[in-house]
Amino acid sequence: MVTGLEVSSWLVLCTFFGALFLALAKRRGELMVTEAKGGGRSVLGQYSAQALDLLVGSAATATLLCYSIYTVAPDTVQKFHTPHLLYTIPFVFFGLGRYLLLLFRQQRGEDPAAVLFSDKSILFAIAAWLATSWAVLTLAAA
Repeated sequence: MVTGLEVSSWLVLCTFFGALFLALAKRRGELMVTEAKGGGRSVLGQYSAQALDLLVGSAATATLLCYSIYTVAPDTVQKFHTPHLLYTIPFVFFGLGRYLLLLFRQQRGEDPAAVLFSDKSILFAIAAWLATSWAVLTLAAA
């Protein structure tokens, strides 16, 4: 409970894993640039590319899983008066997948903010998620 506002444990976990995903992807992106160009921060020598790849994928999976459970959790359905928030899950899946594609294929993970706000496909996923959420919640309120 935060100042009288009840927050779902699933949403807290989703936020945690989402932040972890972005942090690990940023580190992986830095490592890719360092491997390609040389130099970089000395701390990057402590990281294994294979371990980071596994952790990035695990964090993305955990983020999607926690978000998915949040959308169908009884408390969420009761709070928003609809079981239809699950229709937003494909947009989250697409956004995470697109980010992973940009990270591993185009080596664009070093600056997550730049990727999130410049890639048209991710912006589309965000806009579609917002529109679907708005539609579902508006219909539920009617």
